Amino acid sequence: MNYSTMFSLLLVILLSVKHGLLISQHPKLLVISYDAFRYDYFDRNLTPFMNKLKHEGTYTDYMMNIFVTKTFPNHHTMATGLYAETHGVVDNEFYVPVSGNTTKYSYNLYHYNNKVLPIWTVNQKAGAQRRSGTMMWPGGIFEYEGVTPTFAQNFNESIPWEERIDTLISWFIHPIHPINFGILYIEEPDYHGHMIGIKGPEFDDILGKLDNITKYLHNKIEYHGLHDLNIVHLSDHGMATVKLDRIIDLTKYINSSDYKFVGTSPGLHIFPNPGKEEIIYQTLKEAALKTKTFRVYKREEIPKKYHYGNNTRIGPIFVIAEIGYAFQNLLDTIEFYKKKFNVTVIATTISMTLVGIIGALVMFYMRKRRLGAKSYR
Repeated sequence: MNYSTMFSLLLVILLSVKHGLLISQHPKLLVISYDAFRYDYFDRNLTPFMNKLKHEGTYTDYMMNIFVTKTFPNHHTMATGLYAETHGVVDNEFYVPVSGNTTKYSYNLYHYNNKVLPIWTVNQKAGAQRRSGTMMWPGGIFEYEGVTPTFAQNFNESIPWEERIDTLISWFIHPIHPINFGILYIEEPDYHGHMIGIKGPEFDDILGKLDNITKYLHNKIEYHGLHDLNIVHLSDHGMATVKLDRIIDLTKYINSSDYKFVGTSPGLHIFPNPGKEEIIYQTLKEAALKTKTFRVYKREEIPKKYHYGNNTRIGPIFVIAEIGYAFQNLLDTIEFYKKKFNVTVIATTISMTLVGIIGALVMFYMRKRRLGAKSYR
């Protein structure tokens, strides 16, 4: 055997080590969520790469989200396979009447039921060198039953999407502790949907950037030889446009000093002061019947099909704005995005999360098979 042949053989062996032995030998899965990516954004001809993924393989006509279709509850359902009333992340925040505290993103938010384990923890606990990595996924940095992911990155919007993907891919090919399960959260198009609405050139630009980053991801996967990596692209909810003259001011009906509310429009949890629950409920019930702009339930009246009412974190009274309407706290959302992005809201409409069972993106990528989704109500 001459030196040229020996060198070629050595090179092949080294490449095999780089792309094979240093990659987990367990089945590998990558999940990517695009916050608030509606099913029908595919129809705008702004996502050619994602459309190509969809049409090259198999796709479904619908998917079902849980109630309520907000970011934290739905992402934890994706991670656990359970309804919100069971895993306990019933909203993006919850209120504790005894202490008077509102709990936002934290360990406590994700530990209503300590027996509930997200998929990355289940994977780690399976042992045999199974490892997980969570990239900015809601709840992904916390420990469950004393177990944390091998790699975890807390949410940090300043980290560019490309860098997030590069880091996540590096976990799959880590020289000592390669993962076999990774999960990635991208905050768009939700951010800009709230700020500028879901129509117009600026929002179209965001959809184009998401298409480009999806292509970037798949190119990186191919480059690093992750040929047996299964990929799921999905989303948590869609959005609907609300005209500013369709904001519902609950203080027209009930005194704001008589209750505490938590949550984000269009679903609010109302915690009445002692002795005020029945009068607040009856007043809101009359207003809902008269205006037909929202619905109101006592906790125990929430329809069973929503799998939502059987949880102590739900307010004694729960109100839901009808599609096309929102409660007054949406105005706080407008102010938040005005300051965050240094913009002036001059439009007469703004977009918000839909509450209910709505259409969102889902694509499964298993070698050459993909899956997309449309609305289901």
